[in-house]
Amino acid sequence: MGKITPSMAIGLLLGTAFAGLSLYLLFFYRAPSEAIRDDLHLYALLMGAYGLWRVARVFLQWRNEEKKV
Repeated sequence: MGKITPSMAIGLLLGTAFAGLSLYLLFFYRAPSEAIRDDLHLYALLMGAYGLWRVARVFLQWRNEEKKV
């Protein structure tokens, strides 16, 4: 197994935090109006995509480090 660096751990934590907050906004938050709900859904989807991208980058970095060994 490759070594997990502090930057990789922080990236993984940030990625899961963004994805988790996105899931909360999508499924559990009740917006007071329809217009706000639509905007929040779009924002939540973008935030979730960013979180997944952060997690994917950590995985790719970890796999690249593993290949160097």
